[in-house]
Amino acid sequence: MRPLLEALAETQEAARAARAALLAAAGAAEPGQAMLAGQGSGEATSRAESAERQAAGLQHLIARESELPALAAGLAERQAAAAAAMSRASSLERARQELPGRIAVADTALAEARTAAAGLAAAGQQLRALETRAEAAGRLAALELTLAEQDAAMREAIDTHQRLEYEYQQAMEARLGNMAAELAASLADGAACPVCGSPGHPALAHPRDDAVSAEEVEQARAQRDAAQAAREQAEAA
Repeated sequence: MRPLLEALAETQEAARAARAALLAAAGAAEPGQAMLAGQGSGEATSRAESAERQAAGLQHLIARESELPALAAGLAERQAAAAAAMSRASSLERARQELPGRIAVADTALAEARTAAAGLAAAGQQLRALETRAEAAGRLAALELTLAEQDAAMREAIDTHQRLEYEYQQAMEARLGNMAAELAASLADGAACPVCGSPGHPALAHPRDDAVSAEEVEQARAQRDAAQAAREQAEAA
């Protein structure tokens, strides 16, 4: 800005000098000098007007030059904004170019996720089937244990019934085998035998070592009947 001010000062000084020369020419006294002064005054006037025009142009430039810092600042801001916009546009362009690849990666991940989900669903069904089988196996094991216990109880009931049946039969045989001795024990000399009617009893039967009473036979029968009922209940279970 300083060179323009200096040029303006020089131009204004030239205009003042031209006006001074014009005034000096106008004040000449002699006619010949007046003619020369007229010619000189025209030139001076022309120089003065030219200097004034230059000064006016310089003043306009000075006014415009004072606006240059603000214009430069605005230009810098616009350039910075343009650079930022270009950078943003470049980033968006790169993102646009990368978008198909990202979409492909996302599609692949989605397909893998769907496959994994389908696999999980199938695995869930298999797991539920295995759990059902495991529960059935547990129930079967418990049932087998129950059946084994029932079978053991039934075998024990059968064995007990057979043993008590045998003991009852043995008691009956012993009872029957000792009936003659019991009858002989009830005979008296001269009394008629309730079987043959003879009053004589020359050879009375003697009690056997395995003789049992009627009460013992009845007890054996009751035990046999209870064992038979338990056996029938075990076989029906």
